[in-house]
Amino acid sequence: MPLTSSKSVTSHQTLLIDSVPSNANTFSQIVTGQSQMQAENNAKCHKRKQLSIAIYIPKKMTVDMKKDIDQSLLNLFTKDYPPFKLVEDKSFKHFVKMLNPNYTLPNRHSISKQYIPALYEKRLREVKELVAQEAEHVCLTTDCWTSRNNESFMAITIHFVDSNFSLQSILISCSLFNENHTSSNLSKQIQKTIDEWHLEGKIELAVSDNASNIKNALGLLKLKHLGCFAHTLNLVVQSALTLENDLIDKVKTIVTYFRRSTVANKLRLMK
Repeated sequence: MPLTSSKSVTSHQTLLIDSVPSNANTFSQIVTGQSQMQAENNAKCHKRKQLSIAIYIPKKMTVDMKKDIDQSLLNLFTKDYPPFKLVEDKSFKHFVKMLNPNYTLPNRHSISKQYIPALYEKRLREVKELVAQEAEHVCLTTDCWTSRNNESFMAITIHFVDSNFSLQSILISCSLFNENHTSSNLSKQIQKTIDEWHLEGKIELAVSDNASNIKNALGLLKLKHLGCFAHTLNLVVQSALTLENDLIDKVKTIVTYFRRSTVANKLRLMK
């Protein structure tokens, strides 16, 4: 085999040796550059993590902040229905104080006589604007009932599809109705609500129970009437149950006996 000359080997080794420092310098520069970038990023992160003592000082209560908190408080009463005296309970006051020491709770009289009526008027205007702009054709439903306090009420609700094709159901009236429930009186109350909400000519159908007085009242207003399906079904079931009155009375007697007798109830549980 031919032997490589020492001159060529030496030249080759020299070429390799000359190339090493260049690559090493490049690698060193890259590592050094990355280290510098990492150090800068760590310094920035360190600066971002430093907290100012100002964050521990309670912020001053601005007008907008107070309005937002007042609105949240009103939502509590209008959606969950707690008693107004809640704002005067010591535990609730302490809880609010812990959340924001600068907020002063309104008293229950302010909430019931100022905040709630003002919110009602605001919402009433907004809903009337919605009905005026979106309710072109509506269905009206109405019913009367008597409360536990023996007070009579009449409610009227409208239903319509808005421009976004979403079904809207809005209670437009729920008021005391101390008049006799005659067809004439009922029709006057319904017509008053129709005029107040500018619904003349927009009502396609009126739904109510099957009582003759409300059916005649809607007839006086020239409104097309449809009997409530749920009420009709309830009448059918009640009529069918009359065929089993004897059996129902026996069941009621047995249930009443076990409810009133502690001894019988204990024997039932033992078995």
